[in-house]
Amino acid sequence: MKKNILLLLLLATSFVYSQQNEKACSTSKEKIKELLTDTKWQDAQDLWEKCLVICTNLDQNYFKQGETIYLYQIEMQNEEAKKLVLTQKLIDLYSLFDKKFPLNTNENGIKKALLLHENKIGNSSTIFSLLEDAFYKKNVSFENPKALYLYFELYVEQFKTGNKTITVDKILNKQFEIASKINAISETALKNNESLLAKQQTEQLKPEELASLKNNKEKIDNLKTVLQGNKSLSAPYSTCENWNQYCNANFEQMESNLFWLHFTATALVENNCFSDPVYAKIVSKCYEKNPNSKNAFNFGYLKLRQRKAEAATELFNESIAKSNDLTEKTETLYTIATTVYGINNQLKAKEYLDKIITLNPKYGKAYLYLAQLYQNYSSECTRTEFEKKAINWLLIETVEKAAKAESIYKATAEKYKESYSKYLPTEQEVNQSGLKGKSITFKCWFTETIQIPSK
Repeated sequence: MKKNILLLLLLATSFVYSQQNEKACSTSKEKIKELLTDTKWQDAQDLWEKCLVICTNLDQNYFKQGETIYLYQIEMQNEEAKKLVLTQKLIDLYSLFDKKFPLNTNENGIKKALLLHENKIGNSSTIFSLLEDAFYKKNVSFENPKALYLYFELYVEQFKTGNKTITVDKILNKQFEIASKINAISETALKNNESLLAKQQTEQLKPEELASLKNNKEKIDNLKTVLQGNKSLSAPYSTCENWNQYCNANFEQMESNLFWLHFTATALVENNCFSDPVYAKIVSKCYEKNPNSKNAFNFGYLKLRQRKAEAATELFNESIAKSNDLTEKTETLYTIATTVYGINNQLKAKEYLDKIITLNPKYGKAYLYLAQLYQNYSSECTRTEFEKKAINWLLIETVEKAAKAESIYKATAEKYKESYSKYLPTEQEVNQSGLKGKSITFKCWFTETIQIPSK
């Protein structure tokens, strides 16, 4: 009987203490908010840490509040030793956060991995494990560009250091998985920006919407950098043998995955892997499932390699018609001019170079290639010895347009000008021609007029 009474007294005391403690914790939480509003960061940190020890009913917002406090304190701390202590506290917070709320969406594993990496605290295997775990968690979006690059960098490092579970095939597939994730993130950010830009046409955007526009653009740019960085990391393994093996092994399973088809087609083209039949299978399937501008171009290039110039040109023109990108259109026109026709049909080559100049007059390569065509076939368009020399004025004028269009071609244009100038008519020859200050028109597969200098 006495034992039962004692137990009841203990339970009652515990209940009263628990109620008092809960009330104190509730008061402390409100006080933390006030301290943060008043920017009293150290006081807020001290009280937050006290609540962590004595309070039991802590929610996710409480842990996010602690994250904010530590991030600010780390940013403002000048002493490295103290900064390291704060960093370790934040790392411990992330671990406890995940332990108490395993289904949270705060991406604590990623944040923890980046902190360990940036502060050189953890070893690469630990950091890799955190990122590997986060990459496959359904409640983690994994959109941080730094983390995506670090993850692939450590994945490749694990292979180099002898991790037997990672193969070259898996490196290429991991590159695809990350690229696929980046594509999805970028498309969402792009759609958000398109919506905001459309709204901006009719009304003023709110400050948070303008910030979203800026952040989305930065995110897209940063993710593009990650893709290029990952290509560099995988470069030692991006041989045709490896890509062909990977594509053949995965084609049947992945042939309905449009992004995989696009990713592998791009990889094969960029690495000049055209000999294996899998290249034709992938490029054809890409075009069959999604005949957009890029896939039409790649399919056209396949036809070109098969010596089907007419079919290739048709597909290249289809690519141009479907593209909304000026650079893409210009590059495709240049491919037709130089690769489909080139030296074999200078008339058609010039036709497509003229299309480039009309569409994109700032494309310097078009003028340089045009000058080469004029030079190579000048004998067909000149009748006299004087005209054979005078055509060099046309060549000089054309390469000067390249330099004016794009400054990067200035040095190349100057080199060509120096070469062409050696073959210009002398002053005596100009005088003897009776054409000083007059013009000459060349008429053959091209029609161009030049002015003979009067001095």
